[in-house]
Amino acid sequence: MKRLSIILLLTLTLLPLRAADDALRAVINIITYRADGSILGSGYGFYIAEDGTAVAPYALFNGAHRADVIDNKGKKSQVHRILGASSTLDIVKFNTTAHKPHFLTPDTTMATTGSALNLLFYTNDKKAKPVAATITKADTYAGYGYYTVSAPNEDRYQGCPLTNAKGKVVAIVQKNVGRDATTACALDIRSVQELRISSLSFAVADLKSIRMPKALPNDENNALTFLYMMNPADSALAEIAYADFIAAYPENADGYVSRANFHATYGRYDLCEADYEQALQCGSSQAETHYALSKTIYTHAVAKPTGFRENWTLERAEAEAARAFELQPHPLYALQQGNCHFALRQYDRAAERFEKACHMYDTLSQGNGASPENYFYAARALELAGGDSLRVMALLDSAVARCAKPYTPASARFLLERAQRLVVLGEYRKAVFDYNDYERTIGADKMGDRFFYLREQAELEARMYQQALDDIRSAITLNPSEMLYRIEEALILLRAGLFDEAIKAAQNTLTLLPENPDCYKIIGIAHGELGHKAQAAEALNKAIELGDETAQPFLQKYQ
Repeated sequence: MKRLSIILLLTLTLLPLRAADDALRAVINIITYRADGSILGSGYGFYIAEDGTAVAPYALFNGAHRADVIDNKGKKSQVHRILGASSTLDIVKFNTTAHKPHFLTPDTTMATTGSALNLLFYTNDKKAKPVAATITKADTYAGYGYYTVSAPNEDRYQGCPLTNAKGKVVAIVQKNVGRDATTACALDIRSVQELRISSLSFAVADLKSIRMPKALPNDENNALTFLYMMNPADSALAEIAYADFIAAYPENADGYVSRANFHATYGRYDLCEADYEQALQCGSSQAETHYALSKTIYTHAVAKPTGFRENWTLERAEAEAARAFELQPHPLYALQQGNCHFALRQYDRAAERFEKACHMYDTLSQGNGASPENYFYAARALELAGGDSLRVMALLDSAVARCAKPYTPASARFLLERAQRLVVLGEYRKAVFDYNDYERTIGADKMGDRFFYLREQAELEARMYQQALDDIRSAITLNPSEMLYRIEEALILLRAGLFDEAIKAAQNTLTLLPENPDCYKIIGIAHGELGHKAQAAEALNKAIELGDETAQPFLQKYQ
């Protein structure tokens, strides 16, 4: 009985040691590589889950394009996906291709000063034992424990785990950067829960610096957002992300559509078509899929890049949009039809679809209805189709009416468009008001000479002579080499009845354009209005001599 008790006591005493020895198998050697295959670095980490999830120092992965993992038996596997990273905490979480590796369960409580721990390290020696370590100081950082431990501050221990008597991992060893430090530091293993991939992780600098595939967010909608927001220019990583999403959510058509557009960007049109076909097989969102295909074909048919598919025509793009509208009447699909017709120069049909979309938006929308752009597209298409000018103006009025006040630079362009057409209709004062609103919105300092000339033309016809004179002089200041503006200045003075000033302005212009008939005609008319018949006849005859036949009636008038 006494012998049995001794054996039982020895067995119970050795169990923690054997468990600790066994735990060494969870520690791994990690080798990271650059894009050219050369070794970037080598270090250590450990598994924290049966599925091959592991943690290691961030610095080891910074700039890495791939990584191998080697367990203490020499078995190699690869880092599969990055699950989260923080340069601040100097920790990265990832999964591997290893099958059911030995792992350590993270502890859920913070350790305290004086806690006795085991430091596990990477070794191939079956007789190796963990290093006993004690927490000599326990602080907090970012809500987690940050410890000073009695273990040596050596490279071979960095990234290795500290476990407690229950065999659970408490912390990951980190380098003590203190001057002449001889003992290491360690970060609370609970900090690993901070490491995750979200829909916005594409913009996180720490993750971008690791040039390896990232896991998708766990939620389907967030994963889809991740696809939309990631940079497709990194084609290798993007292709992996698309494949991961489709593997996880094979019935989600958006995954196929996103990858199809990605393929089209790189000219892989057969693969693009195949993904669209697969998206249509999903059964749901067929209208959206036809619409997306229409947009993709439209973009490439307009740009006509080298090697694009022969059947990717504007006609097919319109047919896909029409199919989308047939399946689900939506103003967005009508707009796409309008875009296709417009590109085909079928302006009457484009105008009809744009107006249809505007009507649908105004009828169905719970918000403000159709946008200013929608109405402008309709107006422009109707104008090019030769439609009624008053109807065109009504559509432009609707576009401006839907611009929120105060106007923004984005909406100000509709004021400019309407002003130019109001001039054509003879609504000069209304045109001036639109030009004024445009200038106030964009800023006078951003106006070029062309703008001041256009507004001057409207002001002149509206008999707003002082404003016209101010604007043409602004145009001259901005572009003094444009002689048209100088002639226009003399004309304004003539129209305003300032005949002496008109003569002087025209004569000044003649010093730059000595054979200009317009200047001579202005001088002749001004002299005629002042009763200077001889001077009027001389100037008007010169204008006729230079080819201006419109000066003849004035010559007869002032004889």
